[in-house]
Amino acid sequence: STGVDLEFNMVSSQLAGMNYAAHLARSLAVVETNPQRKAFLQRTDHKFSELHGQVYKMLFTRYQR
Repeated sequence: STGVDLEFNMVSSQLAGMNYAAHLARSLAVVETNPQRKAFLQRTDHKFSELHGQVYKMLFTRYQR
């Protein structure tokens, strides 16, 4: 891939990674017993979820076909 196709593939890969990170942090936070680690995982989930939403909107608007 080159140009726009390459950019789209890279950004969509990053989007999948952010979704994975958010779900992993959320799942770990549910079973975490240490309050500090639980809070960290919840913040991580929130941050990656926010980033995922922002990138999804950008991807949707920039690459609509």
